[in-house]
Amino acid sequence: MESDPIFHRLWRQQIACTSSRFCYAFQQLDAAIALGKTVRSYLPYVLGAALGLLVAFILSAIFGVGGTAQLLLFGLLPAIGGATCERIVSRN
Repeated sequence: MESDPIFHRLWRQQIACTSSRFCYAFQQLDAAIALGKTVRSYLPYVLGAALGLLVAFILSAIFGVGGTAQLLLFGLLPAIGGATCERIVSRN
């Protein structure tokens, strides 16, 4: 049976299939690592934006801000907080 050409062809296809699955798994792992690095680079900005949003909620509750001032508060503070936090982390 080992000298059968069909057996050898199927055996080679099985090896190729196994190695391609192996390569595909490594490609997926590499993509996940790259995505993790990409997401990790946005983390300081997201945390700073969340902190800015928290400050906006606190200031809005304390001072009773409403209308246009509230829109500006909730629009600007998360952006400023995110940019500031990202800048501080990038320095270190």
